[in-house]
Amino acid sequence: MGYYVVRLSQELFIHTKDYCLEYPFLHEYLTDSLKALADTEKGHEITYLIFSEDVDKIVAYFTVKCSLIHTTNSDGSTNRHPSIEITKFAVDLRFRGQGHGKYALQYIFKFVTELTVIMPVDAIVVMAVPASIGFYEKFQFAQLPTPNAALYTDIFWRDCVTMYYALTDNLTKSLSQSLMSYEVSHQSKTYMAQMP
Repeated sequence: MGYYVVRLSQELFIHTKDYCLEYPFLHEYLTDSLKALADTEKGHEITYLIFSEDVDKIVAYFTVKCSLIHTTNSDGSTNRHPSIEITKFAVDLRFRGQGHGKYALQYIFKFVTELTVIMPVDAIVVMAVPASIGFYEKFQFAQLPTPNAALYTDIFWRDCVTMYYALTDNLTKSLSQSLMSYEVSHQSKTYMAQMP
């Protein structure tokens, strides 16, 4: 099974109209030109489409942006951990259970590893819907110790769990020494514009 991954563009946007998802928020984000395409063109968040060569259709997509995980130490000092946040990640309903999600996440790991050459990245962060928590755990993602409800007030995110994959020991050590207080915040768009 072969894949190709491309950054969402005006030319490729037509392919998003055939995408099928059960979550309206994730579906509308991809298929509304004022959302994923606009965010990608402005560098707010970057959306990538994963095509399967077998069916020549989009089988999955993901959107990423720069974030920070802030941890608070027992003495009140804070640490900042640069992160890449997967803000949207979905496999088309018609193509689930065929390994496309696994391929997509492996691609994200490779993508983020390549980014560490131009910018520091301590972790990959994702807001996981309850049904996907086990999927992320298979890839060694762990739940952040406390909820981050203040960041995501949209009803879609309320049941989600913030999970992370530590790329460095800095974050793991900081979380183990912190007061279990953290916050995920969003960095400048500067690096996002540099992403391929």
